[in-house]
Amino acid sequence: MLADCIRSLENQSFRDFEIIVVDNSGKNLVREQNKMGSFRVIENRTNVGFGAAINQAADASASRYIATLNDEI
Repeated sequence: MLADCIRSLENQSFRDFEIIVVDNSGKNLVREQNKMGSFRVIENRTNVGFGAAINQAADASASRYIATLNDEI
């Protein structure tokens, strides 16, 4: 699901945004999906929780606004 989501974001015509993915698994699962370097990855050694992970991404971003997505079902 994550790869499809990122691909959709990358394929849209509006380009003034950044993608930051917080890998909260402790297993560095996202690094392999970022071979082209099209998004920033924050890798946590352990699951710090959804709220803390969102705060990490917000702190790493220079954007005025953020939108959050959660791939957990």
